[in-house]
Amino acid sequence: MQEHEEKYEREKQKLQEWFLGLIGKFREEYDKLSDEEKFFVGNTGYQAPCQIEVFWVNEPLEWQIIIITHDSTRKDMEVIINGPYKGYEFFPKLEKIMNEERWERTIPPDSPYYGAEKGTIKYSDIFVGILSNFRQQIESLVFSRIPKGLGMGISFPSNGWCQLVYGRIDELTQEEIIARIIDDAKRNAREHREEGKVSSTAKPKKKEERLKGYGTYVYPPVWVGEAPEFSFVQKVMGNNFFIPKIVLKTKFNNKPLIIRSDGFVGIVHENKEDVLKWINVIFGTALLLDKFSCYFVRESEIASIEVNPTTMEIAGMRIPLTTLRTYQVDPIVSKHVFHLKREKVIPKEDIKEAIKIAELISKNKELADEIIFLLSGFTHYQEHEYQQAFIATWIVIEKYLSQLWENFIRRRNLSKRRREKLTNSLLWRTDHILETLNLTGKLDEDVYRLLMDLKSKRNKFIHEGKPIKKEDAGKVLSFAILILREEIKKITGDFHDE
Repeated sequence: MQEHEEKYEREKQKLQEWFLGLIGKFREEYDKLSDEEKFFVGNTGYQAPCQIEVFWVNEPLEWQIIIITHDSTRKDMEVIINGPYKGYEFFPKLEKIMNEERWERTIPPDSPYYGAEKGTIKYSDIFVGILSNFRQQIESLVFSRIPKGLGMGISFPSNGWCQLVYGRIDELTQEEIIARIIDDAKRNAREHREEGKVSSTAKPKKKEERLKGYGTYVYPPVWVGEAPEFSFVQKVMGNNFFIPKIVLKTKFNNKPLIIRSDGFVGIVHENKEDVLKWINVIFGTALLLDKFSCYFVRESEIASIEVNPTTMEIAGMRIPLTTLRTYQVDPIVSKHVFHLKREKVIPKEDIKEAIKIAELISKNKELADEIIFLLSGFTHYQEHEYQQAFIATWIVIEKYLSQLWENFIRRRNLSKRRREKLTNSLLWRTDHILETLNLTGKLDEDVYRLLMDLKSKRNKFIHEGKPIKKEDAGKVLSFAILILREEIKKITGDFHDE
């Protein structure tokens, strides 16, 4: 037993010394780089300050997780080796390690994770999600012939990197690892210089500042453009991991708007309230255009995003995991929750058209608000909340009747006193308006009877608490959709007849 432990200690010490040697050799090459090239050494490098922590399992299959951090509050060249462990030992050992001080610390407040700014997210919390992703890759080793070497890598707080290794990291040569990092930095600096973004003599002072904005996912989940294809084996093994790509870059009210293939819609704009309203108008417009059905977005479902100004890719996202809509950000949850499975594919042109028309609508505050009420009502209806659906969409009908009544009065040569009397809701209620519009031929008999019936049910719900039936909520919703489609025609022409 003692001999076994001594062997493990020798292996740990050997790996620790290997990393110290790697750091030293890397820094020799790093010092030879120009300031411009150093700028492009990413968080996978070993420049000071640097800490390394290894999680090592050697039975029944050997793999390692290497965590690199650049934390100025910790000692430089600190190397911690956890293991080697047998597979069944790993999680009990990990549980204890995660209670140690360095893992209990909160991540920097400017880290791109939801809750970081509040000081509630610990390093161990971030490692949970990363390890969940790595676990699938590790389990696939049983059925796959994967060559030894570097596997998946994910960024980590404190400008760090988390790297999965199949086998042992010290089975690779230090020179190979260093060359990959240094060569990438030189190539990126050269390409950046050739594009005219950085002159050959310039000394970059700071990284390109990210653009800030907000966004959320289409829900129910969809693919935009085309769905990725996975083989039978990938589906069985759970290796259907994908990296969403940008499928549309455009502008909405002069603000950059991006759509990803996984249905994420982001707008670069620092006013959260504006973005929430604009996205709901886009989704409501898509519903009215019959392009796709989408639910109303609540404020708690909005993510804050950071966008790379050059590529317009999302470089950071903080999203509250409050509903199924926001859980789409987690690939593990998405694969195992039925309601998060993406089956519908939205053509890029369909969402592009919805955005174009929604932008026109957003300039008409009253119409935009009505479309948001409609989307809210539709969402409640789909979730079997018929009272809420009825009331939200009844607002659209009341505004429609009010507009009909105002137009009716405007066409008559009436004194100011009479106009004020006829538009006083205390004197002329919905009953009176419906009767008058019907008697004067402005409202046909079928519509008159429908609205009188629905108004009566609305009153019984409000004043007597009588529940709204699904059928009646559906009638209000359908009529509100007809009203708003006619309103959109006035702005865009008859889109249904195209």
